[in-house]
Amino acid sequence: MRWMQRNESCSPAGTRILSSTSNPLKRDKSPLFYGWVVVVVVGMIQILSQGAGNSLFALLLLPLQSSLGWNRTTLTAAFSLSSLILALVLIPIGGIVDRYGARVVLVAGGVVSGLCLVGLTWIAQPWQLITLFGVGFGVAQALTSVQVGATAIANWFVRRRGMALGWLSVFMGLAVPVCVPILSQLIVHYGWRVAVDILAAAFVVLVVPAAVLVRQRPEDVGLSPDGDTTTSLVDRGPKTGATFQSAIAGRMFWLLSISSIPPAIAWGIVNTHQIAYMVGIGLSPALAAGIVTVAALASLPGRLALNAAADWLGPKLVLIIDIAIQAVGILILINSGSLVGLLCYSILYGVSTGAAFGVRNAWLGGLFGRKAFGAITALHGTLIYIGGAIGPVTAGAMYDHFGNYTLAFTIAWMMTAASILGLIFVASPKRMPAHALVHGVR
Repeated sequence: MRWMQRNESCSPAGTRILSSTSNPLKRDKSPLFYGWVVVVVVGMIQILSQGAGNSLFALLLLPLQSSLGWNRTTLTAAFSLSSLILALVLIPIGGIVDRYGARVVLVAGGVVSGLCLVGLTWIAQPWQLITLFGVGFGVAQALTSVQVGATAIANWFVRRRGMALGWLSVFMGLAVPVCVPILSQLIVHYGWRVAVDILAAAFVVLVVPAAVLVRQRPEDVGLSPDGDTTTSLVDRGPKTGATFQSAIAGRMFWLLSISSIPPAIAWGIVNTHQIAYMVGIGLSPALAAGIVTVAALASLPGRLALNAAADWLGPKLVLIIDIAIQAVGILILINSGSLVGLLCYSILYGVSTGAAFGVRNAWLGGLFGRKAFGAITALHGTLIYIGGAIGPVTAGAMYDHFGNYTLAFTIAWMMTAASILGLIFVASPKRMPAHALVHGVR
């Protein structure tokens, strides 16, 4: 690959100025801008990280209960703790990424994930599950989180940042369709311990070498964002918008964030227990995993269509519609035990849950601008992760007490309905944010 150096000079004060002959939007003539390599590498890591983080425990819930004899409250407590640990360590990890780059963090995440998963196959006591999965794997998930990957990509793009992060969102949507069928078949044919050992090996063998390819910034290799020969005018312009302090001092941030917690609780309930619920009403584990895979596939067009609709209709209306679709999907799950009904649920719930992340970020960007967007969305995301930690253990305790998921799923439906009421009172952005904000953290 032929690297092109930026055509620029510096003033005595250190201010970057362009030469009189340079074009700020002139592009690197190399066959492939290395930023797209970063997108693909980070995306591949996210397939494994998101697949393991969002689906592994749902697939292991029944095998662990059968193998170890522990109740679902104990088991899901580990998953809830994992989500809570992820939320708590995410903000300091973001500071490490800003200072040292995403590469060292992703490498560490691959190693820690592998070690914790290998240790998981040897557990015999609940405290070991809590330590290895609840604490250790929670830290590992933060190290390989989408926020780390999005930061790596955002450093490489300015004009095309929206497209780059949009592709990251698509890779995330592939996590369940890729990981769930493979892991479910490994569990069925070889047992959960072998499946987890193979997943541990994948983190070490695939994530660690791939992460080495991630570079912190294009300037480190003599390039500029987007492959331009000089830093673009957009990048040189001042960031506008609210400060972090002013954003969290106002009620709009808290109305939107608090209204986002109930759907996160509902997601924790449904996502963790849906396979166990389907098996309990008579489906085979493989068929239940297949229905979950349908939901993940449905999320792919949902991510693109609803985020595009937010450009035209505004993120407030689209997010309200999105949450309403989630509520309808959960209602179908509660009241239908047929295969057709479960497929309808999976399509509706998949389309809506896949898009919510990006639409919320569009709303935050429109309300507060770019100046402190990363810090604002980090706090917003932390609150959502905490909500996601509440749902699994709550539903597990309800199942242990009542012997079914009726009350838990009904509460999940009520959570989504309550969220819609809260969102109505959040102001709409005065103008739509840049398309770069639609798919992820900027």
